[in-house]
Amino acid sequence: MSLFVHWLYGKHLTGPCDFNTMNHYLCLYVLAAEFQIEELKNNVMVLIRDYYHTEKMTAPAFRLDYVYSNLAEPCLMRTFLVSTAAYRALDEPNGISDSMKGVLKQGGDISVDYATALLNLAKNDRVDVRKGDPCAWHEHTITQKCPGWGGFQPFEEA
Repeated sequence: MSLFVHWLYGKHLTGPCDFNTMNHYLCLYVLAAEFQIEELKNNVMVLIRDYYHTEKMTAPAFRLDYVYSNLAEPCLMRTFLVSTAAYRALDEPNGISDSMKGVLKQGGDISVDYATALLNLAKNDRVDVRKGDPCAWHEHTITQKCPGWGGFQPFEEA
């Protein structure tokens, strides 16, 4: 809630810097989604993507479980995080981790989205969603489209 108040009063959000602040920023995204605050969702998406890119992070199973429990479809944050998890599975010598297998065994949207992300990565030369056009990961129903970017769009359903 303090991050929301911070943003509400015009303060600059610095983005996550560790495990705990990452959780806070995901909660902020969920709050922005719940209250349909598009500008805040877009801002938080940029900050989370930057953190994931800089730290070479991919979403662990518990984060996917959180976003799938708290965000409705369609959702760019769900797509982004599940895509990073699928990317990691392709890089890991053992493939899918035990914790990810546990989440995927639950079935539902997360399993379908994970399989879709794997297919999209295979079809798109393993495009790393942590890089590239930040505006591709924004919603622009109310807010103005970002200037200067174009091209890559988040993966479509296969």
